[in-house]
Amino acid sequence: MFTAVGNYSPMLLTPEQCWQIAAVFASSAVDMRVPPPHRAAFARKADWFRMRARIGAKKDAAPVKAPHSEQPIPASRTETTLDELLSVGWTMPMPRSTVAERLERAREQRRSAGPVPLVSH
Repeated sequence: MFTAVGNYSPMLLTPEQCWQIAAVFASSAVDMRVPPPHRAAFARKADWFRMRARIGAKKDAAPVKAPHSEQPIPASRTETTLDELLSVGWTMPMPRSTVAERLERAREQRRSAGPVPLVSH
């Protein structure tokens, strides 16, 4: 299961919500106005949320076995809905830059800084 690290706690979404999120990512993955690296990232996210939806649906369909006692263990936290996430300003994390992009930024900074004085030893 998941363990909380620091202030991080995993989001609990229903399979239907995962399907909805996957559909949004899939539509962004085929949008030609989106840059190719972002389309690829959106396609990966769509696949990931589809997988989560399938796994969640299978878990919901499987019979739940109670531990040694007949009383089920109460849930430690409630499920967070997609509407609740959006209402508090939840957004997707910013994509990470590639090595090539970071190198190009460093070269641009070097060019804008001007010539480097030579130092004799």
